[in-house]
Amino acid sequence: MTNAGGFLTFQDFDREPSTFSFRSGAITAVSLPAFLAQFGTLKAATQAIVLGTLKEEGWVGDRTPISNTPPTDPNAQRERKWLVQFEDTTAFFDAPVNAIPNEGYRKNFTVEIPTAKVNGYGGGLDSALLINTDEADLAHTAIAAWVTAFEAIARTPYGGAVNVTRIRVVGRNL
Repeated sequence: MTNAGGFLTFQDFDREPSTFSFRSGAITAVSLPAFLAQFGTLKAATQAIVLGTLKEEGWVGDRTPISNTPPTDPNAQRERKWLVQFEDTTAFFDAPVNAIPNEGYRKNFTVEIPTAKVNGYGGGLDSALLINTDEADLAHTAIAAWVTAFEAIARTPYGGAVNVTRIRVVGRNL
C-alpha cells in the first residue's frame, strides 16, 4: 500500500475551493516520468468535465499553486460534484505466482470531483448525462477520456488497479 498520489483543487464561482484527490502506485525516480504524463492526462480530462477554475495541483511531495481566479460561469459550484464509483481489479500482487492476495480485490470505492460540468460541451446542448437520469454517459467523449485517464493512474487504498463502474452528478448543500 502507498500514500502516493495527487490532487486537483478547483475553485467555484463563489471562490470556494474543493479538492479531488486520488491514490497512485509508488512514485520512484524510474516511474516519475510516466506518473507525470498520466497526471497531466488526468488533469486535462478532469478539466474537460468540470466548470471550476483549477486553483492548485499537486502530488505527494509537491504542491503547486495554479490560480486564484474564479471561473466565469455561475454554475461552477463546488457543491455540484461528480461522484465516481470504482472497484479494485487486482486479485494478486504477484501474478502469475498468485501467492500475495489483494485484500481490496473487488471492493468498491468513491471519489468526488467538484464543480461538475453537466451540459454545454462544445458550446452546444450536448449533455454528459444519460436521458432523464443523474448518471453520466460513460461513452460521452469527455467522460470516457476522463475514465481512461483515471484508470491509467489511480490505485485503491489497497494498491490495486481501478475500474470505474459508475459516475453520477450529486449535490452537496446546494
